[in-house]
Amino acid sequence: LVITVFGILSEKILFAFPNFLGSLSSLLGVSPSRLRRLGAGPSAAAPSGSEPSVFGPLSAPQTAPAPDASIAVSNLTFSYENKCVFQGLSMQAESGTITAITGKNGCGKTTLLNILSGLIPPQNYSGKVSCPKVSFIFQEPRLIPNVSVVKNLALPLYGKTTRKEALALAIRALESAGLLHLAFQKAQSLSGGEKQKIQALRAFMRDAPVILMDEATTALDEKSTLDFWSFICAMQENNPRTLLFVTHNLQEAERYAQKVVALP
Repeated sequence: LVITVFGILSEKILFAFPNFLGSLSSLLGVSPSRLRRLGAGPSAAAPSGSEPSVFGPLSAPQTAPAPDASIAVSNLTFSYENKCVFQGLSMQAESGTITAITGKNGCGKTTLLNILSGLIPPQNYSGKVSCPKVSFIFQEPRLIPNVSVVKNLALPLYGKTTRKEALALAIRALESAGLLHLAFQKAQSLSGGEKQKIQALRAFMRDAPVILMDEATTALDEKSTLDFWSFICAMQENNPRTLLFVTHNLQEAERYAQKVVALP
């Protein structure tokens, strides 16, 4: 009860006193009008065209994918615990496209992602594998439950830029993705679909030209799955990556992928 009352009073103070709001906006580098809209939640009005940008110049600009972000696998052979997982597998994914990997359970879909990402080192398999730097969207949301959404997005950037700029980039990304109202919610309070969107947004924020997605919609219902894929397609349109996703759902693969690779 004390925590709840304190939270309500803090919010009232934050958005009721212009001087305090101005000081906070100066500290964060965020315009006061944006802070007011953030406090209003998802019902807030969109920014006007004359409203100044959220942040000033940042020393860590958002990076674009590499010009060539294609994936190539040639004659890949891999065994695990005396079981042959791949025997002479070859496949390609063109730069900037969406490719689906399908197949029955145990055919090596996730293993292929682990090889492409380097989690399984080259000395453990034979053949040629060419894949640029990758970012992951996992089946289960890999978010810190008791940490805010904006911090979950900013934490991976702390080693590359200042904490202030990392938070600025995180809020900018949330705003561009239409998720600004989730910024200060704890990750554990989000719905399953919202968690996967935040995880996807974090992947697109990284400077990796390739995104690997491992059955990210398995735990989502039909409506949440459609909503998640609409989000992914919008992100892909605004900031194209080479997206390789694993799914056991052939309809999902054929609907969203430009190319489908079926593992034996």
